[in-house]
Amino acid sequence: MVVRLRLEVREFLKQELANGAFAARCDAWLAGYDADFSRRLGAQGWLGLTWPKRYGGQERSYLDRYTVIEELLAAGAPVAAHWIGERQAGPLLLRYGTEEQRSRFLPPMARGECFFAIGMSEPDAGSDLASITTRADHVDGGWRVRGNKIWTSHAQHSHYMTTLVRTSPAGEHKQSGLSQMIVDLRAEGVQVRPIRLLSGEPHFNEVVLDGAFVPSSMLVGELGHGWEQVTSELVYERSGPERFLSTFPLLNQLLLEIGPSPDDRSAEVIGQLAARLWSLRSLSKNVAESLQRGERPGAEAALVKDLGTRYEGDVIEAARLLVSPARAGQRFNELYHAAVLAAPGFTLRGGTSEILRSIVARSLRPIGPAGGFAGTGDDVMRLLVETATEVFSQDALNAWAEVEKSGLDEVGAVGLPAAAAAVRVAAYQGTDIPFAERALLPHPEDRERGALMRSIQMCGAMARVRDLTVIFAAERHQFGQPINKFQAVQHHLAELAAEAAAADAMVAGILARPTRSAVAAAKVVTGRAAGRVATIAHQVHGAIGFTQEHQLHRFTTRLWQWRDDFGTESDWAIDLGRSLAGGNLWEAMTQ
Repeated sequence: MVVRLRLEVREFLKQELANGAFAARCDAWLAGYDADFSRRLGAQGWLGLTWPKRYGGQERSYLDRYTVIEELLAAGAPVAAHWIGERQAGPLLLRYGTEEQRSRFLPPMARGECFFAIGMSEPDAGSDLASITTRADHVDGGWRVRGNKIWTSHAQHSHYMTTLVRTSPAGEHKQSGLSQMIVDLRAEGVQVRPIRLLSGEPHFNEVVLDGAFVPSSMLVGELGHGWEQVTSELVYERSGPERFLSTFPLLNQLLLEIGPSPDDRSAEVIGQLAARLWSLRSLSKNVAESLQRGERPGAEAALVKDLGTRYEGDVIEAARLLVSPARAGQRFNELYHAAVLAAPGFTLRGGTSEILRSIVARSLRPIGPAGGFAGTGDDVMRLLVETATEVFSQDALNAWAEVEKSGLDEVGAVGLPAAAAAVRVAAYQGTDIPFAERALLPHPEDRERGALMRSIQMCGAMARVRDLTVIFAAERHQFGQPINKFQAVQHHLAELAAEAAAADAMVAGILARPTRSAVAAAKVVTGRAAGRVATIAHQVHGAIGFTQEHQLHRFTTRLWQWRDDFGTESDWAIDLGRSLAGGNLWEAMTQ
């Protein structure tokens, strides 16, 4: 079903491009405003794809929606008109809105005929959203709203704005007393003032609310519960493919400029970027699956956004280093300059990188031997992981007999996902027996299988390093408090967790179909992550981490060795980059 949908979207986009309806551009989900294009998407049934049919939706899965979104973004299509409404306002109304609000707004949103903006940030609030001062005073039949909202993308074109306001004084916590309302942007008392970007484009705006009347029927959710509602919205805002595909049209054009025969340097850079993109897609899709299950993965979404922000900046830097503007084609230069001018906003929108890392760090807890690795949810796999955990955690384990007694020596015959789960557990526990080689490497000269094996082992060792570091930072006190309360340490912990999570998602995502390109990407991502994870862990641990007195060394020394076994990440990045040169990067990644 997903494959057919992907092909349908690609054919639609191919026809749109052939008709001259749009030209691919970077940051198209914010800069590419085209109401007619949004209406054509609505006619295809691709807006509000997950919504109930009675509200204009198709009742399809979040992964179906994810497929449509990533195809549109990879093509650089102009989706900004409907973007905020379809991504955030619609799900907000489905969860918290009244039946009247859903029936009134959702069907025209699904048709691409009703557009929403977001009224959260304010001139003096900065990243401290809870300190907003826009207030709503109760009057007969509704509310009078006074205040200013800023950075409201495309408010000049939108019909309505979901707006966070203060409806009562803050109590002990300033997050209390906040509510959400739907403001008609054409109503009396509403003024929209454009704020031009570095590029000169005016999609940012300041919205001045000078006594604007909001009917009582336009209160969203419960009075005073606005903070909980807004934070649930941010999961949708932070985790989508727009967080790492905004610069994809530039990356695609970069491959065309480099050509089918790149030198080692160019091939390595392209391979690194492609591998990281692969892992980001896996992480982001994991969040989509969590949403499908009805979960609210706030920290995971923040992690995707932070990693994606760094990645998009690296795409621009790679383009700068590999291609001379004087020798590049016009199309490359257009995309490159647009991306450079948009880049300062990458670290701001959806929450600054510093705020996101603090969110991730505050959520960190030890995850154990199987935590974070896909495929351990069913009963058989869970039993396997529990058995491996028990066997490999025994202090007296020094013989193959214990493995044979448990039956784990035959796990390789069960299938790759099961073998991978057991091997990861063994690496987490730091066992010295040659279990991984027996389970996954029947032929020692098999470089590809060996690279996959080491990638799995590095995931297990990184999980243990992560847990050791999280525990140490919570227990180690300095200046009267745990060191995990200090922002600098929090940011280190968040980066460590992000790198480990990206490696886990990459490896787990390819076990069903470990092609050579997929294995190359896995070795690149896990090798790169292993170096960062080990370095950060030792920095957080301080001097104790450099001694044999602390068990950290048992895992970081393995990481340093394993990242070079069966080919370094540089070797595999060059292989991957060469295999992608001259082809279609997006199709290769999504086949």
